[in-house]
Amino acid sequence: MRTPLLPPLVLVCLVTAAFAAATTPAQPSELPTAETARAIKRAEAATADLGRSLRKALMAEMAAGGPVGAIDFCHDKAPGIADAVAARHGVKIGRVGVRVRNPANAAGDWQGAMLEDFSRRAAAGEAPQALQQSRTDTRTNVLRHARGIRTEPACLLCHGPAVAAPVQSAIRARYPQDAATGFEEGSLRGAFWVEVPMSPTASAAATATPATAPPVTAAPVDHRVAIALSPAHAAALREEMRGQLMTLQGIIGGLATRDWKAVETLADARGPGTGGGRGQGFRAQLPAAWFDVARPMHMEYAAIAEEARNGKRVDAALQTLEAVVAQCTACHATYRIEERTNAP
Repeated sequence: MRTPLLPPLVLVCLVTAAFAAATTPAQPSELPTAETARAIKRAEAATADLGRSLRKALMAEMAAGGPVGAIDFCHDKAPGIADAVAARHGVKIGRVGVRVRNPANAAGDWQGAMLEDFSRRAAAGEAPQALQQSRTDTRTNVLRHARGIRTEPACLLCHGPAVAAPVQSAIRARYPQDAATGFEEGSLRGAFWVEVPMSPTASAAATATPATAPPVTAAPVDHRVAIALSPAHAAALREEMRGQLMTLQGIIGGLATRDWKAVETLADARGPGTGGGRGQGFRAQLPAAWFDVARPMHMEYAAIAEEARNGKRVDAALQTLEAVVAQCTACHATYRIEERTNAP
């Protein structure tokens, strides 16, 4: 069996960026309208989805082929994953670097201006992973959202000032024009970017003068992906969601009182294998991407149960619980239930 040469090569970069995208509240550069706030949520959900999807695929590549396999993955498969995420969320999405490895990830006009802004702010002391920008282009009815990516220690293995020779060879073979090395830990590596289409009424309201702006009477547009369920299946799914909220409340209460047995029992009940799978009931009607969110959530519950049994560290349990809530938030920001009497 082949042992990977540098197992964490790109994985920690993606894990950290995805975790930050999923758990750090957005701080937009402009005061958001209700429509803009919804678009930001869609952008954040898409960013979290991209990070999770890349992480899952990269873990498999690293296990099979080590760091060279990871470089091949980034070259051959990562663009397709980004395209799939874009299609799922109805957005445009990608990554750009301060210095570029893949020419396809070169910054466009607004992305270049965004990176310049991020670079100035990072040089002034702001944390790269906390850098965010959200602006609405009223000409095209598009929200442009971006979040910075921090250079983590494992990123240095293929983006740092001293890259190992086998990795250098693989990079040169795949990316002969590579310029994405020489980064230091903690520096700004680049950014996730998302373009979210806005409803036409949002642009009209933004550009109208106070004297001519029409009163807002129309119901807000919900851009989330619709999941058609029968009334019975929709009721069962909502009951499942209420159960999740009750579990979260119970775990928080248990942590507040140091009732580790209660925390363990509640978290174990939501661990892997307790969701019922996709084979029956409402779960058979859910899209595959739903389970890409659910599986990590169940693993995080298992980690909380293990912490309750052995570690008993409130801060560690809360950090994992935050990741659970982030998965729930991403799911709610991505999907909506649509009851149909003729649904399966």
